[in-house]
Amino acid sequence: NTSLNGAIKLHEFLDFFDLDWTPLTERCFTYFDTTGGGDVDFLEFIISVWNVCTCRVDSLSNFAFDMYDLDSDGELSVPEIEHMVWEFFGKG
Repeated sequence: NTSLNGAIKLHEFLDFFDLDWTPLTERCFTYFDTTGGGDVDFLEFIISVWNVCTCRVDSLSNFAFDMYDLDSDGELSVPEIEHMVWEFFGKG
């Protein structure tokens, strides 16, 4: 934590977990950032990890669906699916 405020930014998160930046890793970080402040503090991290680790399989599939239902209309549109594929495999 370079700012010494107890919260980490995306680049610190990626460095700590030895992850490369991808749209998916950024999306996961954004999920952990429950306050939308651009950083994740300890409480946000613990609550997010708890939420993911204690989900049943059907809840995890709902979580994954919700991550890509960008307009929250309960459906995945073609652009949302294209966005999801791009995040997983890159544009190409």
